[in-house]
Amino acid sequence: MNKGFFTALGTPFDKEGHFLADSMTRQIELQIEAGVSGLLVMGSMGNETYIKNSA
Repeated sequence: MNKGFFTALGTPFDKEGHFLADSMTRQIELQIEAGVSGLLVMGSMGNETYIKNSA
């Protein structure tokens, strides 16, 4: 079994439903600084209905 911890990240969106890349980058940086062993990204946290098909 792997040692360490794995974090599930929330997907950041603005009020209009656009993905916030800078916010996601910052979340990842903070987790790396904290010593994370792995990240779970774009999981099923109920955000599927908020992801836009177009810009």
